[in-house]
Amino acid sequence: MMNKATTLSANITTRSNWHWQDNIWTLGLYGTAVGAGTLFLPVEIGTRGPVIFLVMLLLGLPLSLIPHLLLCRVYMREEKTENGTLPIFGSFFSGRGEKLITLFYCVTFFPVTLVYGVALINALSNLLVEHLHITAISRGPLSFIVVAALYVVLSKGRDRVVAIMSALALPFAASVLLIAVSLIP
Repeated sequence: MMNKATTLSANITTRSNWHWQDNIWTLGLYGTAVGAGTLFLPVEIGTRGPVIFLVMLLLGLPLSLIPHLLLCRVYMREEKTENGTLPIFGSFFSGRGEKLITLFYCVTFFPVTLVYGVALINALSNLLVEHLHITAISRGPLSFIVVAALYVVLSKGRDRVVAIMSALALPFAASVLLIAVSLIP
Protein backbone atom coordinates (compact mmCIF):
# COMPACT_ATOMS: atom_id res chain seq x y z
CA MET A 1 0.00 0.00 0.00
CA MET A 2 2.80 2.42 0.91
CA ASN A 3 4.65 1.63 -2.33
CA LYS A 4 1.58 2.45 -4.45
CA ALA A 5 1.15 5.86 -2.75
CA THR A 6 4.84 6.66 -3.21
CA THR A 7 4.66 5.75 -6.91
CA LEU A 8 1.52 7.86 -7.38
CA SER A 9 3.06 10.90 -5.69
CA ALA A 10 6.26 10.51 -7.73
CA ASN A 11 4.26 10.70 -10.98
CA ILE A 12 2.66 14.05 -10.10
CA THR A 13 4.55 16.94 -11.66
CA THR A 14 4.17 20.31 -10.06
CA ARG A 15 5.27 23.78 -11.02
CA SER A 16 8.44 25.03 -9.39
CA ASN A 17 6.98 28.07 -7.65
CA TRP A 18 4.27 30.70 -7.60
CA HIS A 19 4.68 33.51 -10.14
CA TRP A 20 3.45 37.12 -10.15
CA GLN A 21 1.22 36.25 -13.13
CA ASP A 22 -0.50 33.68 -10.90
CA ASN A 23 -1.42 36.46 -8.43
CA ILE A 24 -2.90 38.51 -11.25
CA TRP A 25 -4.85 35.50 -12.52
CA THR A 26 -6.16 34.67 -9.03
CA LEU A 27 -7.26 38.23 -8.29
CA GLY A 28 -8.77 38.48 -11.77
CA LEU A 29 -10.77 35.32 -11.17
CA TYR A 30 -11.94 36.66 -7.82
CA GLY A 31 -12.79 40.04 -9.35
CA THR A 32 -14.77 38.34 -12.09
CA ALA A 33 -16.77 36.31 -9.58
CA VAL A 34 -17.46 39.34 -7.41
CA GLY A 35 -18.20 41.50 -10.45
CA ALA A 36 -20.68 38.97 -11.78
CA GLY A 37 -22.21 38.73 -8.31
CA THR A 38 -22.92 42.45 -8.26
CA LEU A 39 -25.41 41.90 -11.07
CA PHE A 40 -27.60 40.39 -8.38
CA LEU A 41 -26.72 42.81 -5.57
CA PRO A 42 -29.91 44.46 -4.38
CA VAL A 43 -30.05 48.17 -5.14
CA GLU A 44 -31.83 48.57 -1.83
CA ILE A 45 -28.57 48.17 0.07
CA GLY A 46 -27.65 51.76 -0.77
CA THR A 47 -30.87 53.08 0.73
CA ARG A 48 -30.15 51.31 4.03
CA GLY A 49 -27.06 53.41 4.64
CA PRO A 50 -23.30 52.95 4.61
CA VAL A 51 -23.20 50.86 7.81
CA ILE A 52 -24.95 47.92 6.15
CA PHE A 53 -22.62 48.22 3.17
CA LEU A 54 -19.53 48.22 5.41
CA VAL A 55 -20.78 45.23 7.43
CA MET A 56 -21.38 43.29 4.21
CA LEU A 57 -17.93 44.29 2.99
CA LEU A 58 -16.21 43.20 6.20
CA LEU A 59 -18.06 39.88 6.36
CA GLY A 60 -18.21 39.13 2.65
CA LEU A 61 -14.63 39.89 1.65
CA PRO A 62 -12.91 37.13 3.65
CA LEU A 63 -15.74 34.66 3.04
CA SER A 64 -15.43 35.07 -0.70
CA LEU A 65 -11.72 35.85 -1.19
CA ILE A 66 -10.18 33.03 0.87
CA PRO A 67 -11.91 30.15 -0.99
CA HIS A 68 -10.98 31.70 -4.34
CA LEU A 69 -7.35 32.07 -3.29
CA LEU A 70 -7.13 28.50 -2.01
CA LEU A 71 -8.78 27.02 -5.09
CA CYS A 72 -6.48 28.99 -7.38
CA ARG A 73 -3.39 27.96 -5.42
CA VAL A 74 -4.30 24.29 -5.74
CA TYR A 75 -5.25 24.63 -9.40
CA MET A 76 -2.26 26.76 -10.43
CA ARG A 77 0.32 24.41 -8.92
CA GLU A 78 -0.32 21.81 -11.59
CA GLU A 79 1.00 21.57 -15.14
CA LYS A 80 -1.30 21.38 -18.16
CA THR A 81 -2.58 17.94 -19.05
CA GLU A 82 -2.26 16.24 -22.42
CA ASN A 83 -5.96 15.46 -22.79
CA GLY A 84 -7.18 18.98 -22.00
CA THR A 85 -8.90 18.20 -18.70
CA LEU A 86 -8.41 20.39 -15.70
CA PRO A 87 -5.01 19.43 -14.27
CA ILE A 88 -6.07 19.08 -10.66
CA PHE A 89 -8.53 16.36 -11.53
CA GLY A 90 -5.86 14.15 -13.08
CA SER A 91 -3.33 14.38 -10.28
CA PHE A 92 -5.62 13.82 -7.30
CA PHE A 93 -8.12 11.49 -8.94
CA SER A 94 -7.41 8.96 -11.63
CA GLY A 95 -9.57 7.01 -14.05
CA ARG A 96 -13.22 6.99 -13.02
CA GLY A 97 -12.64 9.50 -10.23
CA GLU A 98 -11.30 12.03 -12.71
CA LYS A 99 -14.33 11.56 -14.96
CA LEU A 100 -16.74 11.84 -12.03
CA ILE A 101 -15.13 15.01 -10.69
CA THR A 102 -15.10 16.54 -14.19
CA LEU A 103 -18.80 15.71 -14.57
CA PHE A 104 -19.52 17.19 -11.13
CA TYR A 105 -17.57 20.33 -12.06
CA CYS A 106 -19.59 20.77 -15.27
CA VAL A 107 -22.94 20.08 -13.58
CA THR A 108 -22.07 22.56 -10.83
CA PHE A 109 -21.02 25.45 -13.05
CA PHE A 110 -23.41 25.00 -15.99
CA PRO A 111 -26.49 26.45 -14.18
CA VAL A 112 -24.40 29.35 -12.87
CA THR A 113 -23.20 30.06 -16.40
CA LEU A 114 -26.79 30.04 -17.67
CA VAL A 115 -27.94 32.47 -14.96
CA TYR A 116 -25.03 34.84 -15.60
CA GLY A 117 -25.60 34.59 -19.35
CA VAL A 118 -29.27 35.54 -19.01
CA ALA A 119 -28.38 38.38 -16.63
CA LEU A 120 -25.72 39.65 -19.03
CA ILE A 121 -28.13 39.61 -21.98
CA ASN A 122 -30.82 41.36 -19.90
CA ALA A 123 -28.39 44.03 -18.70
CA LEU A 124 -27.02 44.63 -22.20
CA SER A 125 -30.50 44.79 -23.71
CA ASN A 126 -31.60 47.24 -21.02
CA LEU A 127 -28.50 49.39 -21.59
CA LEU A 128 -29.08 49.51 -25.35
CA VAL A 129 -32.79 50.32 -25.18
CA GLU A 130 -33.15 52.48 -22.07
CA HIS A 131 -29.87 54.39 -21.93
CA LEU A 132 -28.43 54.42 -25.44
CA HIS A 133 -31.89 54.66 -27.10
CA ILE A 134 -31.12 52.00 -29.69
CA THR A 135 -34.09 50.05 -31.00
CA ALA A 136 -34.53 46.70 -29.31
CA ILE A 137 -32.48 43.85 -30.74
CA SER A 138 -34.03 40.39 -30.70
CA ARG A 139 -32.67 38.19 -27.89
CA GLY A 140 -31.47 35.49 -30.30
CA PRO A 141 -29.01 37.61 -32.30
CA LEU A 142 -27.98 39.55 -29.18
CA SER A 143 -27.22 36.28 -27.37
CA PHE A 144 -25.21 35.03 -30.34
CA ILE A 145 -23.18 38.26 -30.48
CA VAL A 146 -22.43 38.19 -26.75
CA VAL A 147 -21.48 34.49 -26.68
CA ALA A 148 -19.31 34.90 -29.80
CA ALA A 149 -17.52 37.89 -28.24
CA LEU A 150 -16.92 35.95 -25.01
CA TYR A 151 -15.65 32.97 -26.97
CA VAL A 152 -13.23 35.14 -28.95
CA VAL A 153 -11.82 36.61 -25.73
CA LEU A 154 -11.53 33.24 -23.97
CA SER A 155 -9.96 31.51 -26.97
CA LYS A 156 -6.99 33.91 -26.93
CA GLY A 157 -5.51 32.28 -23.82
CA ARG A 158 -4.87 33.14 -20.21
CA ASP A 159 -2.63 36.16 -20.74
CA ARG A 160 -5.10 37.86 -23.08
CA VAL A 161 -7.99 37.20 -20.69
CA VAL A 162 -5.98 38.70 -17.82
CA ALA A 163 -5.15 41.77 -19.94
CA ILE A 164 -8.80 42.32 -20.87
CA MET A 165 -9.97 41.81 -17.28
CA SER A 166 -7.32 44.25 -16.08
CA ALA A 167 -8.51 46.86 -18.57
CA LEU A 168 -12.12 46.46 -17.43
CA ALA A 169 -11.51 46.18 -13.69
CA LEU A 170 -10.81 49.80 -12.73
CA PRO A 171 -13.66 51.39 -14.73
CA PHE A 172 -16.06 48.79 -13.32
CA ALA A 173 -14.87 49.34 -9.74
CA ALA A 174 -15.10 53.12 -10.17
CA SER A 175 -18.64 52.90 -11.53
CA VAL A 176 -19.77 50.61 -8.68
CA LEU A 177 -18.20 53.00 -6.15
CA LEU A 178 -19.90 56.02 -7.74
CA ILE A 179 -23.26 54.25 -7.76
CA ALA A 180 -22.81 53.24 -4.11
CA VAL A 181 -21.89 56.79 -3.08
CA SER A 182 -24.80 58.26 -5.01
CA LEU A 183 -27.24 55.94 -3.22
CA ILE A 184 -26.19 57.04 0.28
CA PRO A 185 -29.06 59.15 1.68
